[in-house]
Amino acid sequence: MVKRRNLLLLFLAVATLSFPISCGTLGSRPKSASAGMDKLGFDLWVSDENPGTGDPLQLRFTVTNEGDQVYLHQVKDGTVMDIDIRYWVAGRDYVDVAWSDGREITPEMQRLELAPGESETIEWTWVAVGEARGKPSLVRGVLRWMNRRDELRKGTVEMTICIDGCANM
Repeated sequence: MVKRRNLLLLFLAVATLSFPISCGTLGSRPKSASAGMDKLGFDLWVSDENPGTGDPLQLRFTVTNEGDQVYLHQVKDGTVMDIDIRYWVAGRDYVDVAWSDGREITPEMQRLELAPGESETIEWTWVAVGEARGKPSLVRGVLRWMNRRDELRKGTVEMTICIDGCANM
């Protein structure tokens, strides 16, 4: 009996390693990703890695100054921080939607100043759309700034989510 149980456990372990679980097959659960750049930490969080069509998805992007000096980032157009989602649609390449879409851009949204240890967070509720169903969607937290030569630069943290599960993953 013990030998049989051990064989069953071994089989389950091998099956789990041999057949990885695709996006969303275990049901709803939060997902997070982290990245860093130049002593800045980026954290991106979504409330559900596999929302259903029509489900509200909570998204949060945080930038943290992990250094020992003040960081200042500014942009001339758009926002310094943003969350965007790119999903693929049949008959088209892809669709991009962003936290900043439709918002009146204020001077505060174009400037980010963080003292050591300080963080700034933006949050967004996006409703999962049916046209993104069954395909991976890219979610990104984006920090933009102008360099000394007045060129736009950006740093990102990203993850993949699946609306109603992902086929072929």
